[in-house]
Amino acid sequence: MMRFRSNANRSVPQTAASTGVDGPTIAPQKPGSRAWYAVWLLLALYVLSFFGRQIISLMVDPLEKSLGLTEVQMGLLIGFSFTLLFTLGGIVSGG
Repeated sequence: MMRFRSNANRSVPQTAASTGVDGPTIAPQKPGSRAWYAVWLLLALYVLSFFGRQIISLMVDPLEKSLGLTEVQMGLLIGFSFTLLFTLGGIVSGG
């Protein structure tokens, strides 16, 4: 008859997580001026993007009337222009 060994008696190496011991503590660093510049730049770009979308949505009715387009045509025009600009922006930014 064959006996299988139980894993209960084997020793398992303890890690920092299993012993509850934290590793060396590193003091948090304050963000530098470049980090804050990036934050403010991204915030400004977000605000400009938001206003741009709002202005386009407010201009839909006058553009429909002046160009003689239907709502479907206007939707296709706005959708295509958004896709085109988003794609070009992604290529330029390297994303």
